[in-house]
Amino acid sequence: MTPRLFSILRGDAPRHVALSETGRANRAFGAALAGFYADRALLLWSVVWLGIRWARWQDLAARPAVLYEPETWLAALVFPAPPSAAAWYAAFAVCALAIAACWRRPRLVAARLVLATSVLLLMSTEFTFGKIEHTNHLFLLAHTFALFLPVGRPETVAEASLQAWTDAWYRAALLFPYMIAGLWKWVDMTVRQVLKPGLTWLHPDALPISTLYTYRIYDLPLDAPAALAPFGPVYVIGYVGIALVFAAASVAAFRRPLLPLVLLTIIAFHLTNVLTLYVHFVTTCAVALVLFFPYERVVPAIRRSLTTPTATVFDGAGAAARYRRHYANGDVDCFEGFYAYRERLADRAWLRAVPLYYPGLAALATWVLQRRQPSASQTNA
Repeated sequence: MTPRLFSILRGDAPRHVALSETGRANRAFGAALAGFYADRALLLWSVVWLGIRWARWQDLAARPAVLYEPETWLAALVFPAPPSAAAWYAAFAVCALAIAACWRRPRLVAARLVLATSVLLLMSTEFTFGKIEHTNHLFLLAHTFALFLPVGRPETVAEASLQAWTDAWYRAALLFPYMIAGLWKWVDMTVRQVLKPGLTWLHPDALPISTLYTYRIYDLPLDAPAALAPFGPVYVIGYVGIALVFAAASVAAFRRPLLPLVLLTIIAFHLTNVLTLYVHFVTTCAVALVLFFPYERVVPAIRRSLTTPTATVFDGAGAAARYRRHYANGDVDCFEGFYAYRERLADRAWLRAVPLYYPGLAALATWVLQRRQPSASQTNA
C-alpha cells in the first residue's frame, strides 16, 4: 500500500515507469540536496527578516502606550504591557543567535525550537495595535515544521532517500493551506456559482467592502483597484486559474518538477493581493521563492553530484512510445507511453515539461493514447 501511495503522489505509474538503482539515487540526492540549499536560503532570508523587524520596531516603539493592546495569547502572556527596548532587543538577539546556531548545526533541534519560538515572539509584539497581519504565516510555518526536518548533506543513498521523503512531507505541510484555499475557492467560483449565483468575494461590488479595513489602516488611495476595474473578467479568470493550481499544491511537494508552477502561482497570487488589497506579502513571496525554487535544476554543485546518463533512446509512438536512459554502470531507466514523452521533454527543456506533472493529467493522457492505439487485429489487417 505504501509504495503504491508514494507512486501516486510522485505521479509514477509502476506499469509505465521503471527507475533503475542509479535513477532512484539521482532522484533522492537531487531532492535531498535541493532541500539542504533551500534551508540555507531560508536562514539567510531570516537575517533579512530580522532587519525588517528592527525597522518596524522603530516605528512601533514610537506609538503611544495607550494604543497598546495585545492581539495574541503569546503577546499578552509575555508582553502584557509595551515591551521595553531592552526586552525587545533581547528577543532579537536570541533569534539572531538561533539563526547562527542553525546555520552551523542544521540538525540541532534545540536551536530550531528556539528559532521558531523567537520568530513567533517577535511577530507577536507587532500584533499589539489592533491588527493581526497575515503576511508572515509561511515564514513562521517554515521554521516551525523545520523542527522535524533532518537537513544536511547526505552521504549515502539511504540517507538521501530519508531526507528526500522527509523534505517532501515538509513542503506538503507548508503547501497544505494553499491547497485548502484553492479547493474552496475553485468550488466557490465554479460549482457554487452555477448552483446559487449571486454576490461572491470576487464580485466587483464585494472588492471595496473586503478591502475597506486595509485602506483605512494605510490611508492609501484606490488607484490600483480603479486601474484594474476595466479588466474585471481577466482578474476573475486569473483567480480561477490560481485556485486550480493551488488545489494540487501539496501534491507538488512530491512531484518536484511541478514546484516551479506552484511557486509562480503563489507569487502571482500575493502580488495581485498587493495591488488590489494593499496587503504587503513581501516576506511570503521571498520565503516561497527560497523554499520552492528548483535548486536541483540550476545549482551546479547538485548537478555534479548526480550520475549523468551516457545515452538516451526514444522509439515507438503513442501508447507504445518508450524512452530509456542508459548509465555507464549498465543501469537503465525506462518510461512508456505518456511518461516517455514527458520524461524526454523534461530532459530536453524541463521548464516546458512542468505543467505535465499536474495530478490526473498523466492518467487522462494515457487513456487517450491507449484509445488511439490500433489493436493487434487492426495492425495485422
